[in-house]
Amino acid sequence: MRKRTVLIGLVLIAAAGGGLYYYKNYYTQEKSASAESAEGSVYMSKVSDIMDQGALGIKTRLVGVVDPQESKDIKLDSDKQLKETFVEVGDEVKKGDPLFSYDVEAMKQKIQEADLELEEMNNTLQTMNQQLNELNVQASKAKESEKQAYNLQILSAQNSIHKQEYNISVKQLERAQLEKNVDNAVVYSDIDGIVKSINSDSSGSGDSYNYGSSGSNAFMTILATGDYRIKGTCNEMNIYSLYVGEQMVIRPRADEDKIYTGVVSKIETEPATDNNNNNGYSDSSAESSKYHFYVTVNEAMDLMLGQHVIMEEDTGETEEKTGLWIPNYYVVSDDETNTYYVWSCDDNQKVCKKEISVGEIDEEMLEYQILDGLTEDDYIAFPDELTQEGMEAILPDSMENGENQGDAGNAGVMNVME
Repeated sequence: MRKRTVLIGLVLIAAAGGGLYYYKNYYTQEKSASAESAEGSVYMSKVSDIMDQGALGIKTRLVGVVDPQESKDIKLDSDKQLKETFVEVGDEVKKGDPLFSYDVEAMKQKIQEADLELEEMNNTLQTMNQQLNELNVQASKAKESEKQAYNLQILSAQNSIHKQEYNISVKQLERAQLEKNVDNAVVYSDIDGIVKSINSDSSGSGDSYNYGSSGSNAFMTILATGDYRIKGTCNEMNIYSLYVGEQMVIRPRADEDKIYTGVVSKIETEPATDNNNNNGYSDSSAESSKYHFYVTVNEAMDLMLGQHVIMEEDTGETEEKTGLWIPNYYVVSDDETNTYYVWSCDDNQKVCKKEISVGEIDEEMLEYQILDGLTEDDYIAFPDELTQEGMEAILPDSMENGENQGDAGNAGVMNVME
């Protein structure tokens, strides 16, 4: 996990460095022409906006809904006619409870018809066997010149008998299936659960009851009682960033101050067939395929079935930390003076070096603890070899006012709303 995080982080750092190089050498040329000090400008981020961004500086937020650990979809047999439904949406059922029944009167009639056909077919077979026996007797008494003709008649009679025997076996299978359907006229629940939905198109009932759209064409859906799990949704751009066993942070959509943890237990590789947008969430990749994944919650939770949540990769931010922590790629080490500094800005919005004191290093999150020299209200820039003191510092506020494009308030957070 650590190697994977570090590798992705290095790639993003390289990309960010290249973007800054382009920004300062091309995009800001017109602005730098009017600068009174060093040429060029540098984009600044507020410390409070980049705190706890970890090694990547980017968090992919995925949405999900609280689901049961298991659900059972029951489809109607297309060859049968629904007769009666014994449960209603919202009912609790136990394993073995009757759910609905089929109308089997027509099947009973077909069984009677099949019995008559079998009787007739068996009588015909008996007659055909008698005829074959007579041919065999006649052939044994026939002259040598007549035996070939008798042999041809015998072969034809044998083929007819084999065909009749096959037809009888097919009819017997049909009758057995009809009898099985009659015996299974009542469908029983094979799990303990709650009736989630009954398809009104199939049942003729106007009832509808859903904890969340399943996209299923089942006549009836039973939600298993017991522990719940989170059913998440991601798109084809981020499904490959997930893996079974990955630790996740879970926050209720209605109260993101509450935090739960869980682990990815299953990832579906086939695109989801439902068009559910998770209660209003949408993203710019709405045309891309969506995939479901499941997260098992680690601890007992007070989440409710059907509640919507937001999930992120657990990179350690749920651990209690004291002080101010920032990603280590913002911190520059001066080996000559054995000091540390960041690129910040002065009161005139000019780039300057700000010396800081560092404490612990979180190797998992790749973060430095800042002991002195920096506050959450300060602004700092991503360092590279082109940064110089005296350059113009572009603050998020100025960008929001139209001097540049962007959303500093959401820097480092990628919302993936399915």
